[in-house]
Amino acid sequence: MPDTEGLLPRARLSPASAQGKALRYCNMATTCVAVTSWKLSPSGAHQGFCHVRQGCFKPKPRDAGVYLRGPVPLLFRRLNFMLPVYSHEHGFEPLALDIPRPVSRKARIFMKSTSTSVPRRGILLGGTAAALSGILAGARPAAASVPLAKASPASAKLKFGANGKFKIVQFNDTQDGPRTDRRTLELMEAVLDAEKPGFVVINGDVIDGSPNSPLEVKQAINNVVQPMESRKIPWALTFGNHDEDSTSHGTKMTEAKILDFVRRYDYNLNTKEDDVYGSSNSQLLIASARSNKPAFGIWLLDSGRYAPDSVGGQDFEGLMSYDWIRPEQIDWYREASGATERRHGKVDSLMFFHIPLWEHHHMWFGSQFTSNEADHAKAVKKHGIVGVKNEEVYVGAFNSGLFAALQERGDVRGAYCGHDHINTYMGNYFGIELGYGPGTGFGPYGVGGAQEHSLRGARVFELDEHAKNVYTGTRTIFAKDLGINMDPARKPLDQPLPLPQD
Repeated sequence: MPDTEGLLPRARLSPASAQGKALRYCNMATTCVAVTSWKLSPSGAHQGFCHVRQGCFKPKPRDAGVYLRGPVPLLFRRLNFMLPVYSHEHGFEPLALDIPRPVSRKARIFMKSTSTSVPRRGILLGGTAAALSGILAGARPAAASVPLAKASPASAKLKFGANGKFKIVQFNDTQDGPRTDRRTLELMEAVLDAEKPGFVVINGDVIDGSPNSPLEVKQAINNVVQPMESRKIPWALTFGNHDEDSTSHGTKMTEAKILDFVRRYDYNLNTKEDDVYGSSNSQLLIASARSNKPAFGIWLLDSGRYAPDSVGGQDFEGLMSYDWIRPEQIDWYREASGATERRHGKVDSLMFFHIPLWEHHHMWFGSQFTSNEADHAKAVKKHGIVGVKNEEVYVGAFNSGLFAALQERGDVRGAYCGHDHINTYMGNYFGIELGYGPGTGFGPYGVGGAQEHSLRGARVFELDEHAKNVYTGTRTIFAKDLGINMDPARKPLDQPLPLPQD
């Protein structure tokens, strides 16, 4: 725990110089103030990175952080300083923090290490706007090099078939309201019946923003998970940028509430909400047919929604306006991956998230800083690219650094996204497959004109635990090849499918 003797007033907070342990003070009322990863700088100013959450933060035994609950213990003299607070609504505003001298030692202290990533829906604090901009751009503060508390590997909830085979189906962008286009369900059902997968992922934008009530949100979700539930096929989802859009209609159905809803289904494998940034981060392991030892794995990440209006006093004009996978999520992946390797050995895996990485773009063009289709022919040969690109690669505003982490750990064989409905390509980018699943839903935009629905489809991944690398390949399936009506006009359900009984 940091030495707090001689704590100075008006502490200067700077994420760039943060290191060491963390302190969190909870006032047991309406606001939780977290002062994370701070130290006494050579100049005598206290430096660190903070965030504020509305509502009392209740630590659980496995939570990261040092939590001070109740009256502040006597090791503090007084905290009295001014911080710039960032919020999407108001930009940077000053906030005075004044924690008086304690009158009691009755504080409960939970001590672990912590990360310093930025919470998505909270208020963000930092020493300066520029320093916060550095954090959001993916540059980690020094404290991020301090490992998180040792992660535990997931238990295997899936199992290879007796023949050593296993299939994963990726649907994405089902993206519709409570009266889903019936052809979306017809496509999903046809793929499931033909492929008989052991697991299905709906990889983001499960629904759109049209629902006007919590019931309609649940109906929209229920429509597209019933193909798996009715066939008793294990499934999970990741969140995309549109899954919370109905909150603008007052539904209050945040990702956390949607996650709580979907976890009630019999065959859903999403893990419960935790303190890692995002709401659908999960590790799933597939056990060998011959034992309970994992033979392959699946990673699910929440790639976020939209970039804020501005960072560091600068707007995002000229940049992609989407969110990005945060350092905290990458740290979680690295820790869980390492824990799995320590227990079971290296477990090869596939990873799914909604918004593509910058490297999805770089692979297609064979370069980082140009989008020249003339360079694509070389990239096809170099990276073995197959499939089509009919729209831009709409990446997050900042490069998260996830691809470098995947290279470092060496256990992810492919990273697949959705988001861009009419891109279907995949290739091998420096030893890791990067690719898209075609858009599944008949509700959102497609190719356009008479060919509007020509790329509605799914992606299938084949595993064989008897093969050298277990993962043996991937392919796409399209609705147009399954005899499904391709009329551009909408064909909604007459009424939503019945919700399951609690």
